[in-house]
Amino acid sequence: MGWAMGKSSVAQATFNAVRTDYEKCVTEAKKNTKISPKVIVNCVYNGMWFVPQNASYMAQFIRDAGGKPITAAVGSGSNVVSIEKAITLFREADIWINTDLCNSMACLKSSDPRVVYIKAFREGKAYHFNKQLQPNGSNPYWDMGCIYPNRILGDLFHIFRGDFNSDSSNYYDICK
Repeated sequence: MGWAMGKSSVAQATFNAVRTDYEKCVTEAKKNTKISPKVIVNCVYNGMWFVPQNASYMAQFIRDAGGKPITAAVGSGSNVVSIEKAITLFREADIWINTDLCNSMACLKSSDPRVVYIKAFREGKAYHFNKQLQPNGSNPYWDMGCIYPNRILGDLFHIFRGDFNSDSSNYYDICK
């Protein structure tokens, strides 16, 4: 886009800054080998759960931030599993992220009461990405996250490390 607008040097500088910031966070996460939480993504929808595959971008985000993604299969997309299979897979998850439009524990529980069997739910370690949800329903997580993945990674790094601060977060907040 920068090239098309005659601003290729500005675009390249922005890209380099984002890449440098992202790589710094990955390096810092790799230093924290004692902290490597098991992480689940998404939530139940009509009795089914979309679970990222091992080579998906979300699984890579989790690894880059220092977590261990709980995935359903090999591949780069996602698999749909039943809530029963999800609960079995996720029972010992330490962190639960990207809870769709559920911003509260009550909402998560109302999606399916069996989520109470997930450790991250019981310990109150569920995080939504709706902090900046706009009145029209757009979500900067999706709009800007592809341009600034370093910001998402930074949020995840702090969530996984246990020093998350909603005031300094770009996209995430804790489900209350």
